[in-house]
Amino acid sequence: MENYNNIGELIKNAREEKGYSARELAKLCDISHTEISNIESGKREKPSLYILKAFQDYIDLNYTVDGTSYGSGYNDLIYVGLKVGG
Repeated sequence: MENYNNIGELIKNAREEKGYSARELAKLCDISHTEISNIESGKREKPSLYILKAFQDYIDLNYTVDGTSYGSGYNDLIYVGLKVGG
């Protein structure tokens, strides 16, 4: 597994490995391509769980929220202390 400096690098690498452009992935996930650009450039340091869940159907991505793992890919993403909901 590779080491990444931030979440955006990991997501960009996983997207490119699957052969998707940012616009293609955005359309598949029903999110704006600007949001993907913000994530990959590091402007959005912590994407929402909604976005991570949308990504997991198209790129190899695992993520962990407070010890619970999600996804079926090989790229690991850990959100320590992330609060879901109110």
